[in-house]
Amino acid sequence: MTAPRSHLFSAAILALGGALTGITALALVVAKGVIATGIPGISVKPQDAALLDDLVAVLPFIVTFAGLNLAAAIGLLVGRGWAVATAGWVATVAVAVGLLAIVLVIAGNGGAADPDGLGIVSVFVSLYAAAALAPQVGATVPAVSFRPVPSAA
Repeated sequence: MTAPRSHLFSAAILALGGALTGITALALVVAKGVIATGIPGISVKPQDAALLDDLVAVLPFIVTFAGLNLAAAIGLLVGRGWAVATAGWVATVAVAVGLLAIVLVIAGNGGAADPDGLGIVSVFVSLYAAAALAPQVGATVPAVSFRPVPSAA
């Protein structure tokens, strides 16, 4: 099995993004369950509960995005023809949603957005942009072989 280095880079970014998105989806389900059970000693502000309800409403899309990330990463590693297009679309959607999130965070806070939050979103947008561009830029980079090299003995 041979995969270009650019595909390895994109696959690593997509696998990481898919895993983190999947963990986030699981955290949303756990948080919703904890709030729904009404455990004594846990207080939740109404606006936080409303935000969680909004995020749980889009959970199927979040899980689908995580699955597509992982499928594209695996497809790139094993050299499937559909994987490059899928990786490109997934990364493009991530960049578009991330840029929209940056704009909404800035607009929602009157221009005084939390620099840590902007930094986190900006890093993910940058990584997904690199993952989207890597297969096109690296088309001329030599491939890496995963086959064992026969010894010269």
